[in-house]
Amino acid sequence: MMETLVVWVTVLYALALASELARPIVRFHVRGLAVGMVLAGFLVHTGFLGYRAMVIWNQLQSAGTFLAVKQDWYFGLAWGLTAVCLAWMAFRPGFPFAALFLPLVLILLGVGFFLADPIPFERGAASKVWGFVHGLSLMGATLCILVAIVAGSVYLWQVRRVKRGIVGWTRIRPPSLEWLQKANAHAVLAAIACLTVGIFSGIVLNAVAGEAGESALPWNDPVVVSTCAMFAWLAGSFLLGAVYRPLREGRKVAYLTFLSFVFLVLALALMLSGWTQHGKQRRAAPLSSNRSARALRREGFGDIVRMRCAGTRRPGNLATSLEHGRLPVRSARTNERPAKFDFRHKAATAGTAPIHRSA
Repeated sequence: MMETLVVWVTVLYALALASELARPIVRFHVRGLAVGMVLAGFLVHTGFLGYRAMVIWNQLQSAGTFLAVKQDWYFGLAWGLTAVCLAWMAFRPGFPFAALFLPLVLILLGVGFFLADPIPFERGAASKVWGFVHGLSLMGATLCILVAIVAGSVYLWQVRRVKRGIVGWTRIRPPSLEWLQKANAHAVLAAIACLTVGIFSGIVLNAVAGEAGESALPWNDPVVVSTCAMFAWLAGSFLLGAVYRPLREGRKVAYLTFLSFVFLVLALALMLSGWTQHGKQRRAAPLSSNRSARALRREGFGDIVRMRCAGTRRPGNLATSLEHGRLPVRSARTNERPAKFDFRHKAATAGTAPIHRSA
């Protein structure tokens, strides 16, 4: 069922893209055909996402959310881009926006179907809500950056046409430079707001994971570093533009947006490569047997040194105990306190907990 719906959505979007690309070439009117194909694909795409949400809800029995699957994150992002494409095609019918949006949509569908993880993971009650907010905000930020990239690309293309003296075109009428500049600036501002919510919800998720017994996502994780760098770049550029007016010119904003797109591609590539713990279930790593054995042997060696300094005769079974990784018990004549260490209990509960001595 899922494969059939994805194929239908891809075919409809591909036909719409072909119609838009043929628009400057063919003589007959093909815009209505392209809009119809995009609308049909959007409706099938909406039904597909509804089907996926029902399947995940039934699988997890309200313990997960729609964005608990990485695959759905890409499908939802492609759906949002299609919605923006339809809106821009309706308000600016003279320009083939589908030729710019639909390649991104098809790439996201391909990445979601072939590369993203299709297996949902279960969340607790608190992390379910914050996980949905985190995933939705990051998806919104990615959507806004892609929209800003499209607006910036059309802006630079239009500036180049104006410099060359190409004022009008009978078949393609791009939007005004003012409209494109505003669309780019509004998309960047919306991306900053979504990233702010995404980073804050990620901090809350880390706190919830710590209470649930999971290890927190480290701040030096590649996805976290690239996301924070993208947020710092966007926020810094926006603040500098608010102070320094020439920085708010269309071409400079477009160039700044392209660099933000580089951060976005890097973060998505790291997420797909598996070099990150972001979006994965993290449990406290148990202490390995080799590591615990080395710790016990070091503690046993310290016992030997202290016994010799006290002038105590070494017990006969001490060497055997050290060979098996067990901590020897000191003799009562030395008036020293024995060490208490339950390896199985500490390894199961505290992970890398140090060896504690009794009071």
